[in-house]
Amino acid sequence: MTVPTRWALVCLTVGLGAGALAAVDRRWVLVMGAIDVAVLGAVLWQGRRLSRTAVRGLRLWSGQPQVGQPAALQIVLENHSEGPLRLSARQVWPDVLRATDDRWSVVLRPHEQAAFDVEVTPRGRGQIVLPALEIDVSRPAGALALAAHRRKASHGGEVTVLPSLAGLKAYDALRRSRAFRAAGFHRQRMVGIGREFDQMREYVAGDDFRDINWKATARSGEPRTNQYQAERARDVVLCVDGGRMMGHPVGGQTTLDHAVDAALLLSRAGHDQGDRVGLTTFRDRIDTVIRPGTTNGPSILRCLAEFDSRPVFPSYLALVEQLRARQTHRGLIFILTDLGDPQLAADLVELMPLLVRRHLVVAVSLRDAQVERIASGRAGPGREAVSRVLAARSMAQERAERSRQLVKAGVQVLEADAEQLSLAVINHYMSVKARQLI
Repeated sequence: MTVPTRWALVCLTVGLGAGALAAVDRRWVLVMGAIDVAVLGAVLWQGRRLSRTAVRGLRLWSGQPQVGQPAALQIVLENHSEGPLRLSARQVWPDVLRATDDRWSVVLRPHEQAAFDVEVTPRGRGQIVLPALEIDVSRPAGALALAAHRRKASHGGEVTVLPSLAGLKAYDALRRSRAFRAAGFHRQRMVGIGREFDQMREYVAGDDFRDINWKATARSGEPRTNQYQAERARDVVLCVDGGRMMGHPVGGQTTLDHAVDAALLLSRAGHDQGDRVGLTTFRDRIDTVIRPGTTNGPSILRCLAEFDSRPVFPSYLALVEQLRARQTHRGLIFILTDLGDPQLAADLVELMPLLVRRHLVVAVSLRDAQVERIASGRAGPGREAVSRVLAARSMAQERAERSRQLVKAGVQVLEADAEQLSLAVINHYMSVKARQLI
């Protein structure tokens, strides 16, 4: 698209000024028309020539952007034509991105390039659509530049913003230092030696009598011994809810954001312990399934980075059916959800007996700190203040009752504040491993 420069607008203004003299002499009208026609013709002619120039604009990210962390972006402008050009670039930033600048201008000689560093801070994770980078191409000011050609130097694209990995980095640093316990993480000794059946073979002198398979011995008439191998890896499945309750804001983030941070940290801890970690995301139906493995950390990170909440009711039935069909080995299942909705919590209680027969299930939920603070406080003067406290106490009692029902159904319930959720999940996982509950 051809656009006039400031110099062209000045020339058009002079033409209009000449037209103002038409009251004195009508011949000035002809002068005005000639000036405007000449300027417009020059604008169109220069714009057409500039449209044939070869320029390019690039956006180069340094690393993967993370929520709340400044990311380095480089805007590169290149002149591949045979003459000097002025390049003026403009980037429209989405509301979810904060940038230090959005306009850049430079005069480049033939086959020259210029780079501009920009600091971009994402305020949300997931796939973010970036509008195309626009460039106005014109001649340098000394070349009577009347027109510029505006073009999209790069097509609009998507950038994936990861959740904040500050917690993972802090965990890795603490794990290698003596400050691991001071930060709240607890390591416990493993009780006994876990054993898993490997194969059955003939009895050999020296075998432990406790390992003799007496039934197989009776059938074959010869002593048979069970051979075991040490239990090392277990399946840990992270189930993250993306329903309507997970979109509630909590401390500048959503409930889902806190759940994602806890799931990422738990994934790292599980892989460090040698367990096979898997992921299932669900809303009103199953969204993504990543089978348990020891090297799928990057896949889990990418999936959680793009997972968002939607105004739908989560289907615990779809989750249970999927786990029963695919998760045949006994494993540790973390369900990161919100227990604030009475009906959804009742559905979860009704379905959990189908899972706890084979797996160890832990329901993880954020504690509603505001409700607990109001419920534990004293009511101020006035009927409205008393009603607020009574309502908060009623909600707290209902939530506690739902937790008791889940525990009665065989589910371990873990509730924590937003700031302590990741820490509580890791410590619960370490405790389960130490007690060899799976």
